[in-house]
Amino acid sequence: MKTGFSLGHWYRIRPMNLPLPDLEYIDRRVGELGATLLEAYKERMTPEEVARDPWNPAPRLAAWPELSRLLRFLADPTLQEALPEAGDATPGETPDLTTAGEIGLRFFNEMAGCARRIDLTGAALEFSQLILPFSCWLVHNGAEILNLEPAVDALAAFANRLHDPQDLARLFEFANDLVEGTNPRLPEDPRQALPGQPWRTLLTNRAIVATRTHRPELMRLAFDDLLEWLPEAAPEFFAEGMEQMEALNYPAAVRELMFAYYRRAHESHRLH
Repeated sequence: MKTGFSLGHWYRIRPMNLPLPDLEYIDRRVGELGATLLEAYKERMTPEEVARDPWNPAPRLAAWPELSRLLRFLADPTLQEALPEAGDATPGETPDLTTAGEIGLRFFNEMAGCARRIDLTGAALEFSQLILPFSCWLVHNGAEILNLEPAVDALAAFANRLHDPQDLARLFEFANDLVEGTNPRLPEDPRQALPGQPWRTLLTNRAIVATRTHRPELMRLAFDDLLEWLPEAAPEFFAEGMEQMEALNYPAAVRELMFAYYRRAHESHRLH
């Protein structure tokens, strides 16, 4: 998986807009990207290859509208209250939003894989990045994110492309959603504090995004969580942060706050 991004990585990659954590927007993009993918797929595959290809995107795309309707139903308590009068389905036959969300996350991963197989790299990138707004929509509606890695990868991909502080502040909100929606058992797993693990990567990248906004209130929130959840990793993070403060000439208030947390992290680490 991706391990994060540099504080100085702002202008190396073409900027891109943040998608909306809204299911209507996601539905529209799935339709548009799916049409592009199907057209390219049919041009590059013979009918015989299509018939026996387990990665044929058509069945997956055809199933998305039904999954989207299920997600809307599970996110709307008023629809669930009306269920006994709406048909012969029963609550026991209906998955919860977390389970349905996992199916949706697999859909985006599979569609990105389908696009990569025929070298449709732009569509593959967009499908994988839709995981971030989709995950945030799930969290907004009360679901947990059981498989954190795809959303963390998508967050890092956006962070590597954004440079405007306002865009980064919005991305920080997305990162907060992922923290809020993480299964509470995950942070308690000591393995998640190891390098490359999704929880550690999320908290570290969130702190980097906060720093790049130049907003001390966001930095404090992210830095406090680093000290609480990743005490062993925090000294290294703040040491690297201090190096970036000098190299990139950050504003004085940002540099002072980074130094204050650098001291706190190293003093706490020595006490342990």
